[in-house]
Amino acid sequence: MENTLDVKVEETFPDVCVPKGLAAKAGLSGRAIPAFVSDWLVSRYRTGDGVDAEAISKFISRHLPDKKQKEALLYELRNGNELKILDAYSVTVHPTKCDLMLRIPALDARGRVVESIVDENPLLLMGGVWRSGTLTWKAKPDKKAEYEIVMTQYRPMQSSVIDIDYYIEQRRRYSTEE
Repeated sequence: MENTLDVKVEETFPDVCVPKGLAAKAGLSGRAIPAFVSDWLVSRYRTGDGVDAEAISKFISRHLPDKKQKEALLYELRNGNELKILDAYSVTVHPTKCDLMLRIPALDARGRVVESIVDENPLLLMGGVWRSGTLTWKAKPDKKAEYEIVMTQYRPMQSSVIDIDYYIEQRRRYSTEE
């Protein structure tokens, strides 16, 4: 039976409350992914009191690839398919060419990133940031016979803005003891 406080928290904060026990039910405890990624998956595939573990498993196999899938995914890119991968992306600036170099840990690869993505997401320059990236295989602009991986879209998984007024208003529903 659920604790009444747990129920109240879920009712008060439905968009941000994720029961931590559901991640274990979803089979996420064995994966090396940040807690907020697990929470995002659980909230996305929640079914009432449970979670759709099969849907999460399918999503993970497609968008959170294991290192063993590297060559198969690179082959997909080579064949013209776009990949949408959740990963801890980062960007560095090449010291002499001024190119923006993308690091893609899931593929153990480097690529290029569209400059507007870095302009809109400067945290990429600070280190590994977990987000959804759309990757394509394109001819290098200066060497048509050579190809590279290019990130063309980048979507956050968590909000970078906190609506503090929302939390203050919702907190008023609780006693000091709660």
